[in-house]
Amino acid sequence: MLCNARGGEVMLEVPNSMGLLPLHRAAMYGHTEIAAFLLQKGGDMYRPDRIGRNPLDYATLYDHTSTKSLFELWAEKLANTVSGGNLS
Repeated sequence: MLCNARGGEVMLEVPNSMGLLPLHRAAMYGHTEIAAFLLQKGGDMYRPDRIGRNPLDYATLYDHTSTKSLFELWAEKLANTVSGGNLS
């Protein structure tokens, strides 16, 4: 569940016991639409888990090509934003 009972705060950055965030798990299971939603809500695709893997690493490891492509596209959009573009 992404929202807690206290004011509906988004729980994007709360890891499980293995240090996996919701975005890690979406990548691990190939849930591309959920991963896109989490990215749009501020999920950090660069944050590593306890063993140093980020969500892109999991999408690659489990051969989820559409999820991997999403992360690569998102990274490109972020790079464009930093260089003066936008995320729209």
